Amino acid sequence: MPRGFLPPASPGLSYPITAPPPADFAEGDADLLSKVGANMAVAEALTEGRVPSPLSRAYMFYTALFGRSLAMTGNDAPGAPPSASAQESDADRLANEGRRALQMRARATFRGLCAAFALRDALGLDIALRRIPLVAGEQGLARVLIPNLRTGPGGAAYWQAMRVFTVRATADAGSRPEVLAGLSPLTGLFPAAKPPRRALASVYWYDPAAGVWRDPTGPDPTGTDSPLSPQTSAAVRGALAAWLQNVRTAFAVGSLGPVGLDARREGLVKAELDAWAAELSAVPTAGVRVVQGLVASEGEP
Repeated sequence: MPRGFLPPASPGLSYPITAPPPADFAEGDADLLSKVGANMAVAEALTEGRVPSPLSRAYMFYTALFGRSLAMTGNDAPGAPPSASAQESDADRLANEGRRALQMRARATFRGLCAAFALRDALGLDIALRRIPLVAGEQGLARVLIPNLRTGPGGAAYWQAMRVFTVRATADAGSRPEVLAGLSPLTGLFPAAKPPRRALASVYWYDPAAGVWRDPTGPDPTGTDSPLSPQTSAAVRGALAAWLQNVRTAFAVGSLGPVGLDARREGLVKAELDAWAAELSAVPTAGVRVVQGLVASEGEP
């Protein structure tokens, strides 16, 4: 969180932000944001245009998916289930409830995105990888962003060519692609800030009007009163169970390094996939054909 994006602190106070190495960008105290808010002089917040960090979307998704959102209680380790201590204060209880809700929503989004990749042939989706270079020395946005990218995970070498996945319906090849997700060194994938509106009509676990992803293998993948046919539900669950088996076998230790994940964050992502696979362990997968991994049309993982 670069200091340059924050309004002035209250008189006599400063922000408790250090300058960590890029690899530890996302590993600050869990209550850092509450400390920043407490020290912020809101009445003095500047109103001229400020460019938000391109890392914020990826970082917020990371904190939500792995249970690091909101302040942690003294007994709660990041990513662990919140404690049920009898001494839990109302603030702790509300924070724990909020953290669980954010994690459930992020998990549904992660699974929904993975399912769109895994079933893109059946869904008629053309998913492609696009690079957005930021050239040092340019005026405008690039000049503001590039100096701050050095503090992110992977540093400027990773983020300077920002990489996003675009999507459009294969039946509508002449349409303009929409951004589906970004490539992140924290979670592998993170959802687009501007939800796709047109291309995902075939994805019943995605609500384009609200920009909400649901777990396609969960109890309510459509979020509507219209029941999903048992045949469709069984076919999707079987295909995703087979895809998870394939992905977990193919992803050896260090295989997510090219995506920018270090060993610890790679372990978190794989644990998320393992938990999903465990939920589908009883689903039949014989004879199911799956797409190999998370490969976009340009062939980059």
